[in-house]
Order: sequence, then C-alpha cells, then structure tokens
Amino acid sequence: TRLEREAERTVRAFVAALDDRDGERACALLGPGALAQIQLPERRAGCPASLEASIGYRDPRGLPVWDGVEIARVRSVEIDGDAAKGAKVVATVVTRFADRDEPSIEDDVVYLTRDGAGWVLAKPSATLYRAVGIADIPPSVLAPPG
Repeated sequence: TRLEREAERTVRAFVAALDDRDGERACALLGPGALAQIQLPERRAGCPASLEASIGYRDPRGLPVWDGVEIARVRSVEIDGDAAKGAKVVATVVTRFADRDEPSIEDDVVYLTRDGAGWVLAKPSATLYRAVGIADIPPSVLAPPG
C-alpha cells in the first residue's frame, strides 16, 4: 500500500542520513520527543549539531567506532490499524566499523508515527544507538512506543 511504501522510504531516508552524517536530515525524520529518549555522547545546541557531533563517536573505553550503515533489505512493513497512526518496519542493516574488517549484520526494528502527511520515527532504533557509539542497546528499543 501507499502507507507501507512511505514508511519504508522514511526508514531508508533516516538510515541514509545517518550514513551521510547529516544531522539536519536525520533530525527532521525524528518524531517529537524521540531524541530525548537517547543519551547522546556529545551535546550541542539543537538536534542537528548534537547528532552530527555524536555520529561516529569514538568512545574512550575503546568500543568499536561506527563508520557507516546501509539497509540490505526491508523484511517487513506493518501499518497499525485502519487509522494508520503507527508503523513497524523491520530492516536488515549492515553496519561498518572503522576498526573491524567484518561488518555487523542485524535486523533493526523501527517504529514510526504519523506527523502530518508523513511518517517520522517514534523513537530511536538500534541503528541510531550504534551510530552514536552506544553499545548497550536497551531492550525497550524493540518494544512498541507508548
């Protein structure tokens, strides 16, 4: 359906924005309050500056340094009910790290909510946590928002 295609496009655009280290584009795809749910390692004035300073963060504890990400494939898109207030996209993402030869391949669960005529991320997904160097992803990331 059209809503499913739009939800998939939103997730693809968000992952591409992270890969491009484009804080402004990524922030535009985050719903109200979504960024407040993650403790970014670098705080700046506003979402775009904070996100750009945090993407690829080199943790002093020597954790793997994020280098980039891409979507290998979208596994499923589910629209929540007739009102289409929410969506769940499961995508296989390939994450590259600067200090590792092998990429990490995992399924990311992304929850979206309607924002006007389009979709935005309802909360941070595992891909955002990885991009800013947070290795311990809370289990709540996999749970629906609300």
